[in-house]
Amino acid sequence: MTRWVTVAQQRHAVRRTEAARGIPVIITMCGYRVWQTTYDTRMTGPTVCLSCAHLTEPPTR
Repeated sequence: MTRWVTVAQQRHAVRRTEAARGIPVIITMCGYRVWQTTYDTRMTGPTVCLSCAHLTEPPTR
């Protein structure tokens, strides 16, 4: 099952996580290298990344 997380103000499928200079970085299925911000954790109802949705199964709510 694919793990989905809100980063960069959208819901992305997680390919893997790594640490860059002590900061957890998320590599998404669509190729972005992003990290979660406070705004991302507080968002309600973010849109789903279309690229991630096409590459994996869509998230369930």
